[in-house]
Amino acid sequence: MRGRFSTPRPSGRGARRMGGRRRRRRPPPDLPSLLLDDRIVYIGMALVPQVTELIISELLWLDYASPKKPVSLYVHSTGSQTENGEQVAFENEAYAVIDTMRYIKPDVYTIVVGQCMGTATLLVASGKPGHRFALPNARLQVGPPRINRSFGRTANMMIKANELEKMTDMYADLLTQATGVGKAWTRRLIGRSRWLSPADAIEARIIDKVYDISPEQAAAELKHLEAAQKARAARKAEDDADMARYEATLARAQGKQ
Repeated sequence: MRGRFSTPRPSGRGARRMGGRRRRRRPPPDLPSLLLDDRIVYIGMALVPQVTELIISELLWLDYASPKKPVSLYVHSTGSQTENGEQVAFENEAYAVIDTMRYIKPDVYTIVVGQCMGTATLLVASGKPGHRFALPNARLQVGPPRINRSFGRTANMMIKANELEKMTDMYADLLTQATGVGKAWTRRLIGRSRWLSPADAIEARIIDKVYDISPEQAAAELKHLEAAQKARAARKAEDDADMARYEATLARAQGKQ
């Protein structure tokens, strides 16, 4: 039964329900979460399982949070290999991310930052057509999947060779679907490792545009960023005020009991 004085509850944006209780809104705890709050996903490492697990989780969360708003995917990755061609992960890790990009409802805009190699380039090409960008000094590399040199029984080596051929065929199929060119041309493109400038990548239809910001655009972006920061500060001040009023009301109610 309720007592003489009921416990007041906070209201407004300063509180939200979590598990049946109301808690104060807090800013995200780390930088990736801050980026995620603005629907930005950043890949800055090779596509190893730990990385792809996080990327897929973030894409699924953004799909759940707001399926109609686009997602910006920034990529600076060597893909499934190192720069020396050593395999660090299976290509399926990248294919899982691509499948997730196609599965979710939001459009995924891709931006090359620094460099993209192998399956990372395939991720960029798999973005929303017309919204696949590269920064002016970025570079992209395409090439066939590889496996590390191994020794053993001939049968096992043949199994690996057959699997490598399947992976190469899948890579060519996905790149063909993303670029819209013929598979024969794609096969010639990835027949050996090739480094592409942003202009070359546009010609190959891997990206659509070089994202080169003019001084006027930079000033507009800065103005927009400052406005967003002021809006966040205003919301935080309002949240703090709501919480302060709630705590004061709660203290008065407890004093009367």
